[in-house]
Amino acid sequence: MQYLKQRLNSILILYIMAREHIILECTEARAEGKPVSRYMSTRDKRKQLEKVEKKKYNKHLRRHTLHREIKD
Repeated sequence: MQYLKQRLNSILILYIMAREHIILECTEARAEGKPVSRYMSTRDKRKQLEKVEKKKYNKHLRRHTLHREIKD
């Protein structure tokens, strides 16, 4: 039983370490002179090598816009 707990903990640690926190920023807000909207998300470092893009709601523009990953 102890071995299974240790094995499970090591698998969970590897899973958590593989995820990276990222910030998504609106691509349309600055062009329109509005405040940017930002969202926090995560991605898998090993599987997703390119930058993340998602459609998210921008409350200042009152519509869904494209949000891209920015550098920390």
